[in-house]
Amino acid sequence: MRHSEFPTLGVPRKAIEERMDGVAAFADLELHMDTPTKRFSSGMLSRLCFVVAVLFPAQVYLFDEVLAVVDGEFREHCMKEIKRLSDAGRTVIFVSHDLDQVSELCHRVMWLEHGQVRQIGPTEEVLTAYRQASSANTNTA
Repeated sequence: MRHSEFPTLGVPRKAIEERMDGVAAFADLELHMDTPTKRFSSGMLSRLCFVVAVLFPAQVYLFDEVLAVVDGEFREHCMKEIKRLSDAGRTVIFVSHDLDQVSELCHRVMWLEHGQVRQIGPTEEVLTAYRQASSANTNTA
């Protein structure tokens, strides 16, 4: 087997090559695809990683603060894509400190505090408890 025939992350190299134009377009990085990724900004890297994740099908997606360093327009595009994945029956784990994003994307939430599960449940129930606890902590500090 030649090197070019080896799969990459479980995706055949040919499939990757066929989707590169789509990756570049979705990430709005067409002008930078010849630039080494070590020269990409954190926002450019986040765009590229997000797009690669959503354009190559999986059963489970984990997005950990992926939208924290991208601009507003791209963030909205990503939010729509994450919703689409969830609506398509994919498992999406979305990690964020942005409660508005959590509220918009998630049906169930796990609140972690100092590495411990504090609460799991419907989004608005958990977010309400989180906000109340945060407010109480701010008022006692």
